[in-house]
Amino acid sequence: MRPASIVASLGLLLFLTACGEAPPPPVATADDTAEAAEKARFDRAQKKIAQAEAAAQDKDYDQARELLAEARKIGVESQRYEIAEAVERIDKRQAKAVVTSVHKKMAAGECEASIGKLAASMRDSDSEVFQREVRRLAQADATKCVQAAMDEATQSGNLASARKLVNSEDVKLVLGPAQKKISGELDGTVSELLRAQVEPDIKAKKWSAAAAKLDAAVTKGEADEAQAAATLEVIRAGMAPEITAPAQKSVGQRDAVGNLAKVDALIKVGRWEVLPPEAAKLAPKGSALPEDLARKRESLAVWAEAQRLRMQPSIKPEKRWTHGKVAIAPATKQDGESKRDLKESGEVWIIGKTKTRALIAETEPSGSLPQRIEKATGWVALDRLAPEPTESWLPPDDQLKDARVWAPLRSPDPLLELGTVSEVKGNDVAIKRVTDDQLVTVPKKTLRAGRLEKGMKVLAACAKKEEVGVIEEVTQAFRPSVKVKCSDGVKEETLAALRSRPDLLPATKQRL
Repeated sequence: MRPASIVASLGLLLFLTACGEAPPPPVATADDTAEAAEKARFDRAQKKIAQAEAAAQDKDYDQARELLAEARKIGVESQRYEIAEAVERIDKRQAKAVVTSVHKKMAAGECEASIGKLAASMRDSDSEVFQREVRRLAQADATKCVQAAMDEATQSGNLASARKLVNSEDVKLVLGPAQKKISGELDGTVSELLRAQVEPDIKAKKWSAAAAKLDAAVTKGEADEAQAAATLEVIRAGMAPEITAPAQKSVGQRDAVGNLAKVDALIKVGRWEVLPPEAAKLAPKGSALPEDLARKRESLAVWAEAQRLRMQPSIKPEKRWTHGKVAIAPATKQDGESKRDLKESGEVWIIGKTKTRALIAETEPSGSLPQRIEKATGWVALDRLAPEPTESWLPPDDQLKDARVWAPLRSPDPLLELGTVSEVKGNDVAIKRVTDDQLVTVPKKTLRAGRLEKGMKVLAACAKKEEVGVIEEVTQAFRPSVKVKCSDGVKEETLAALRSRPDLLPATKQRL
């Protein structure tokens, strides 16, 4: 503004003042408007906070929280902390009121109803502060109340009632971590009482009665599965000698079948499963019959089967060799399903035999008959066992098809060549020649086993006619061949080109 204008304005102001007229009001700025609006919002929020405090004083906590929520929505940043503190004070005040409301009833022993009310209040609230405060204020009295109710129930034999209270969701919510300690104490008490209940039956060897008491306790809710399992182990420990004794003394005796039935009845009472060793390792803990008892029960079962079949035990183990692939049935059930075959020309030892079957071991057994029975692998057909190695034998007739053999396949030429058995026709055999797949039928008695191995003598490989060569190596590549040592060096020859004579090959047996 120019100086002249300022002077004029001052003059006008002095003139108006002298004439008694008031000056015009100042013009409001944008900053003045914003400040006024902010103050109005602050005042509204502050009023809500004060109203909330009054509602809390009247114990209308829901109304108090609604008012504070409305104050928060007004959005005055400087009041956020004050509102948060107010909410926390209301949560704690209400928690104290809830706990105080059940204090007398809890002291009077009305434990379940009191804790139920506290738990309901905690579930109805979304406030962690409220829940934490209820637990803090109530924990001492609630713990004492639950402990007293638990003791009273257990002393009166009402274990189900004690477990129901201690493990209820209400008690878990109100007591928090403290519930686990009380629950642990109850579990110990229940376990002691269960053992005390079954102890007389264990001493009297009434195993079924003891197990029935456990089942009843679980059914009534007096014990859980874990507590029953712990007590079952006590019963099992008492039963173990009752299983061991007959299993040990009955092997080699005539009472094996009856004692096996008694042993299996005890195993059933003990809730054990009789499983193969591999399956037992994978079974749930405690479900499989323990390894030491399983071995003794297995020996008894093997001897019971042998007794049923009227097996004649060998005076000493007899060494034999398998002929072809030999199916082996379980040692406890000679007509059971075979799970595997014994390897061809494998060594076995006969523990005992019937007219058609042999009980064998795959490792040489020694010691007394019970000790040998423990080594039993299973039952095999007696006619598939030979008194000498069978590597150079022809397979049994039922396994001869598809076997490789030496045979005179170009009559009247007496030389033998390799072929594959296509069909067995009584005493004759149809053979497919390796050279051209031509089928040729020859007498079975002219065959030799088609094994190729180092040291075997063959013809048709060396340069000199009729010279006998010796196989040095057999390859099993995509195109099988042999390396033959001749007088002029080592020659490689295909299987189709090989020839030999019966007198050059190992003697071959066709059957036992």
